[in-house]
Amino acid sequence: MALTSAALTTLVARSLTPAINDLYNAAKGAIKESLEKIHIAQGGKKFARSLLKVEKVKTIWSPDKEMSVMDFYYPSSIKVNEDRLAIKKIKDLPLGNLIIEGIVGRGKSIFLRYLAATMLRDEDFHDIPIFLELRTISPKRTIVQAVERYMNSIGLDMSEGVFEYIASSGKLCLLLDGFDEISDESVNDVVEEIEFLQIRYPDLRLIISSRPGNEIQKLPGFEVVELLSLTEDDYDPFMKKLNIPSAKRVELISAIEESPSNIEGIISTPLMMTLVILVYESEREIPRTLPEFFEKLFHVVFTRHDRLKIGFNRKHFSGLSERKLQKVFEAFCFMVIELGHGRTLDAEAFDSTFEAAIQYVEDCKCEVDGFKKDIVKVACLMMEEGIGGFAFLHKSIMEYYAAAFIKHSPEDIGALFYEEAAKQDPRKWKPILTFLESIDKYRFSKYFMLVDGMQLQHRITGILERRDDNELLNFIGEFYPEVAINFLPDGRPVSFGPMGPLLNYWHDWLDSNLGVFIFDLVDSKEDIEVAARAINGGFPGVIVHEKKGRMGIKLCGLIELYGPDKMWTQLEFAETQIHELVKAAQGVVDANKLKRSIFAKKPKKDEVSA
Repeated sequence: MALTSAALTTLVARSLTPAINDLYNAAKGAIKESLEKIHIAQGGKKFARSLLKVEKVKTIWSPDKEMSVMDFYYPSSIKVNEDRLAIKKIKDLPLGNLIIEGIVGRGKSIFLRYLAATMLRDEDFHDIPIFLELRTISPKRTIVQAVERYMNSIGLDMSEGVFEYIASSGKLCLLLDGFDEISDESVNDVVEEIEFLQIRYPDLRLIISSRPGNEIQKLPGFEVVELLSLTEDDYDPFMKKLNIPSAKRVELISAIEESPSNIEGIISTPLMMTLVILVYESEREIPRTLPEFFEKLFHVVFTRHDRLKIGFNRKHFSGLSERKLQKVFEAFCFMVIELGHGRTLDAEAFDSTFEAAIQYVEDCKCEVDGFKKDIVKVACLMMEEGIGGFAFLHKSIMEYYAAAFIKHSPEDIGALFYEEAAKQDPRKWKPILTFLESIDKYRFSKYFMLVDGMQLQHRITGILERRDDNELLNFIGEFYPEVAINFLPDGRPVSFGPMGPLLNYWHDWLDSNLGVFIFDLVDSKEDIEVAARAINGGFPGVIVHEKKGRMGIKLCGLIELYGPDKMWTQLEFAETQIHELVKAAQGVVDANKLKRSIFAKKPKKDEVSA
């Protein structure tokens, strides 16, 4: 039986009482006065009521009304010692600071909100969970400032020293969501701040969510925990959590089982499973490919409200047909990324992005207000957020339709995009390129992989053939110009960097396939002892830089200490990887040439008559 709002608030206030009492009783002076508000009974209830807002979200099933994640959350699973473990509470996770890693749509944000909600309800768990969306961080607002602002808003007087006191107490857990959504200009500062927080406050619990391949995964002191895909065994209980009737669940699962085997790649995440259910309810079939799925999705979200009304066709507010509206939406999504906006836009950004996008779509003129109503009120591909703001239902929707804009563009525009995307910040276009690799395979292979990818392959092969240590150091220095490992005085590594900003897609690729050797340079007790001797002047040729109590040794010094073997081994691995990528791309282009040759082999008339 679900608890009433008042009963739930009372339960959470009671659950938080031990932590609040411990904090209040151990505090002194001004800090004790700051904690007074939440220590008294009514203040504690207000504090609890405010914290509970973390579990309220809007979904595609309920775009106009917030739901509690507790009502629809299906437990995410992680791998522990080769076993699959469903996470139902924070105690099921490994101890210490964690990176929750998951591909697009795997439910990282909902997972962190669910963890916060279960912590609040658990009377045996005495930490205060604070959930923060990292996309709100900017050069003008640090993590600590954002946390202090939030705590002030929920009734805790964050005067000077209060955060320091609570963070040091072991009573605070920060759940930081969406590292991959931080603006480019803030990434390095956020990494440094997180590194500072974990060293400054060893009893502060940090749990951070991110897509794979980001800078945060490289930070020592964090265990990376991967959220696993859904399996066939998850289908029925997942649908049951969405309140889908038993008979319909059987029908859906049967349709999935009869679908092509590659459909499993589409429905391996909670988001895609949810959207597939939505599409099936309208189309009575499971899409066979990712492009087909997204094409059907756009149609479904515009008709699902009306499909039970015989003979009724809703008029779009924009005045555009569904196909033309999709073309505008594709251009809009592309311009959101091109103009540097994130998943959430304020009213001004929405309007200016629309005005930019509409210029690139022929015969699809409409007004911004009509377009906005169609996308937000009818399709629910975007939702209202805050006062005057709008957010995409999910980042992957924005990314797919931005990719579709390129796929549907003429050959010369596509070629120009691939040329520019190879040169620009990888965080900007990498997700779009990932979709294009699937939906625009020929042009992706011809204009992207077989141009810059092949050039990089030739360069790596040449370096390996010459086997010159200095040439390899210079090569790595191009994308890691100032990289160093930072040590404590006793030789223990605490971090390495700075790593960025990475200049383009291929620098990012090298970072993923080559940069790992830096992790491996110091991986034994003997390696730590070597670093300690270097820090204490045991190696006169190795320059040590001191900053904030840490000793940094740059790459050339590290190679002097540990030798270049690991670096060469990793470069050989990188060459193998890029060789396979280029080979696959060449196969795609050759297959297309073969198809074209059909028209060059037309039989002569006399051969046909014979």
